[in-house]
Amino acid sequence: MLAAVAALVLLVSLFLDWYEPGFSAWTVFEFLDLLLAVLALASIGIAAQGLGLGLSGARVPRGALLPVAVVALVIVGSQLIQHPPVAVGRGVEIGAWLALGAVVVLVAGAALGTSYVSVVRVGGPGEAGPAAPRSAGTAEATHAHSPEPPLAGDDPPTQPISRSEPERPA
Repeated sequence: MLAAVAALVLLVSLFLDWYEPGFSAWTVFEFLDLLLAVLALASIGIAAQGLGLGLSGARVPRGALLPVAVVALVIVGSQLIQHPPVAVGRGVEIGAWLALGAVVVLVAGAALGTSYVSVVRVGGPGEAGPAAPRSAGTAEATHAHSPEPPLAGDDPPTQPISRSEPERPA
């Protein structure tokens, strides 16, 4: 959802002023404005598919949004560092800054969309862990005396380890 909103903001920023006085992306760029529009629309489509709202046609791989977002970031960043010929010596306006913010959020949303995050709460000492599911016919006593595996970070049980050497024939 974050990536889709950021892509929409990028698309809107193309219509705002990027450079002084009153130069939008559509008037300043020769090809990059069209490329940014296509990247924004592609990002919206890929993000919509990730949300389950895509068309029933071809499926785009899960990680396809990140390269699209990085290309958009490189284009916007390069145009802020090196102005196009028409805008040399002119100040940067709100449209360019909004586009930069949008592509940064787009990259962050794409990176979050491709990562897997899980949170596991492990009980502290003395806290009971989650109850094991009981199946029909299982006796209570079976669970009461079965040892629990040690939790991550717990010290292993201290039991003497005895090793007996096998006898060797003389």
